[in-house]
Amino acid sequence: GVVITTDNKVNETATAELRRQLSSSRGKIELFDFGGSVEELKAKCLSDTHLEPPTTPIFQKWMTLSANDNKS
Repeated sequence: GVVITTDNKVNETATAELRRQLSSSRGKIELFDFGGSVEELKAKCLSDTHLEPPTTPIFQKWMTLSANDNKS
């Protein structure tokens, strides 16, 4: 967040304080946050994006076999 004064300039002191408050209220964050599980993302898709969630792909069995699985 950034705090803007009435004359449209950045209030650096207030901005630093706001960021300290936001950081302390947020708590510990993970190094990497990929936004949750696929199920959680799909559940929020319509409200977050106004788009229907994508359908989960169904892969053919041959697509999941490794090269070593095909050797007889």
